Amino acid sequence: MKSEAQEILLEILEQPAPAPLVPPVVGTIPEAKPKLKPIDRDQGLLRQVIVDELVGQDHKVRAIWDLTGQLDLRKFYGKIKSAEGRGGSSAWDPRLLLSVWLYADSEHVTSAREIDRLMEYEPGLMWLAGLGEVNHHTLSDFRANHPEELKRLFSELLGVLSQEGFVKLECVAHDGTKVRAQAGGDSFRREATLEKEISKAQQMVAELERQGEGVPVENARREAAQRRAARERSERMKQAAEELKKIRAGKESEQERAQARVSLTEPEARNMKHGDNAIAPSYNVQISTDVEQKIVVGLHLTQSSSDSG
Repeated sequence: MKSEAQEILLEILEQPAPAPLVPPVVGTIPEAKPKLKPIDRDQGLLRQVIVDELVGQDHKVRAIWDLTGQLDLRKFYGKIKSAEGRGGSSAWDPRLLLSVWLYADSEHVTSAREIDRLMEYEPGLMWLAGLGEVNHHTLSDFRANHPEELKRLFSELLGVLSQEGFVKLECVAHDGTKVRAQAGGDSFRREATLEKEISKAQQMVAELERQGEGVPVENARREAAQRRAARERSERMKQAAEELKKIRAGKESEQERAQARVSLTEPEARNMKHGDNAIAPSYNVQISTDVEQKIVVGLHLTQSSSDSG
């Protein structure tokens, strides 16, 4: 049986024959662009941190921690006011604070604020504090509140180094260097101006103490900071008065005593002449070192511009 022709559903134009493939000429294909991993510095990551793996087993911070554990720190613990079973926040362990300072000194870092900043990411400090952050106020207060204990302790450390043969002390070199203070030359004032500043500081403290009564809770922290700053300024003015008495006592004539001045921002600083002939508020640092090992074995800060003493 003959079938019927199927109806054409779509007219398709005749397509041209494909172009023949021409082999490429060597050297004409462009090289592919390298595929590189992207760097995204805006993303946040949650990572597991194992504190003990932050530093190697032979890292010097471990030796410093072990060393401080062998020292007699009873005088440091005796000044801690907080106690177990009583109210109040816990105090930082003096062994930790001492280790932080020793480690920072070994890294040539002597600023409490800089240590505070480094403690966020420096492995040695992170390991010491167990990822805790000791603020610069605590570090500064520790050094300021234990001057005699630290002096005795460093003497003991020197004895340990000498006994172990790291320091022989057969030949010791001594020299002084002047270090500029933070205070500027324009911060020096005579007695009359100093007395006015002392009176002004005392009035400011009294005013802030009076205003602090009944302050709302949300403003209490700010008000407390202002009162603390005012008290610190008042104490600094009193210290400046004491330093001015020392300066005047060292003057020979009455005219020199009348012209004596002291820095209001850094009372202990003295004007000294430097190697470039500049005169600036400074301190004279006396340093003694073991010649063979280049280890500092003595350090003294003086207000005298001359090294002869």
